[in-house]
Amino acid sequence: MKINRYELHLDINDLEHSYEGSERIYLEAEEEKLLLNAVDLNIKKVRVNGKDSDFSVNRANEEVSVETNLKGETIVDLEFSGNIGQTLTGFYLAKAEDSEMFTTQFESSGARRTFPCLDHPAYKAQFSLSLTIREHLDAVSNMPIKSDRSSDGKRILTFEDTPRMSTYLLFPNKCLLCCPSLPN
Repeated sequence: MKINRYELHLDINDLEHSYEGSERIYLEAEEEKLLLNAVDLNIKKVRVNGKDSDFSVNRANEEVSVETNLKGETIVDLEFSGNIGQTLTGFYLAKAEDSEMFTTQFESSGARRTFPCLDHPAYKAQFSLSLTIREHLDAVSNMPIKSDRSSDGKRILTFEDTPRMSTYLLFPNKCLLCCPSLPN
């Protein structure tokens, strides 16, 4: 199996410490089913080449299994949600004096705690990332901001595409979302 590209969007609710996610994965494979890594994510919907697909979640194996017959170039769309934890892995909350930030630690297998993926260093892909955050917040990622637009009190940030890389290199130890002060 070869993953070519992830198009990942996270709509972040910093007040609730949660997010809604959607992603499109472009891959090439000849497989009877697709296994993606995922930990503590609520997988809501999976579509393969535009058609709804049955899937199951195996929490013990940290996998989402998509029942499909992959033949050649394939597009997989997923909708999911997750919580921003405090475990210092995946997508988590870090606090300092009177501020907080959401940051990431994806090495070596923490990306699966944020989005469904093939979370192994041997699987490299290009990443296209966009974030929806409240208008007064800031965010950074590996790549420069490509577009920054406002809508209904929110900012939608789209970052330049990354080079091909492993999942653990996405957001490497970066401040993903900076919140100026903790709520009282």
